[in-house]
Amino acid sequence: MLVTDGVKYFAETAGCYWFLDIVATEIFRIQATHPFMVIDLEVNDTKAIIRVSDGNDAALFNRHIHYTDAPDGLWRFYLTDNVLLLPGEY
Repeated sequence: MLVTDGVKYFAETAGCYWFLDIVATEIFRIQATHPFMVIDLEVNDTKAIIRVSDGNDAALFNRHIHYTDAPDGLWRFYLTDNVLLLPGEY
């Protein structure tokens, strides 16, 4: 799996390389049957949830994170053609 400069910058500034690990080890293999995925990382009060869909609201993966120091917000990524990227880089 490749990541764009924008994703690398996000991981560095948000301090969440753990998110890239989860994408690479748990979500990336789903790409064999779903060539385009939308990955949302929603962080609120040190807790997070990762939601993956096919872009048409069909849920493919969910994972709760009990603690993170990543900044609060909804962070969206796309995974397609073996590349994790930000929507603005699509």
